[in-house]
Amino acid sequence: MSWNSIPGFTPDSARAIQEAAGITQFPAESQWYQIINGLYIQGGKVTIGAGATLVVPLVIAVPTQILGVFTQGLVAGAGNGYVNIDPAGSNLVQFTAVNTGAAKDFYWWAIGV
Repeated sequence: MSWNSIPGFTPDSARAIQEAAGITQFPAESQWYQIINGLYIQGGKVTIGAGATLVVPLVIAVPTQILGVFTQGLVAGAGNGYVNIDPAGSNLVQFTAVNTGAAKDFYWWAIGV
């Protein structure tokens, strides 16, 4: 009989430990990301002008595919409207937001692999 026949997890760097454990990283005050076994989850807060289009860089590039980008608008002025994601302007390092109303701050989060 053999004891401890499966070797323990021996990461080669602090980053490997963080990614395996899924420890959330905060590279800036309004940005965060978490990598859990290859699943990239990230988000932040940005400001967009009235009726504007804004290219928002992802906090960390996603290697293969974006599964979704989601927004939650915070109305900063009068008027309604939505922040929509333009798939044509989105890729593995950024997404394009289109504001249909007044200037506002909005939270976003994305998930990818």
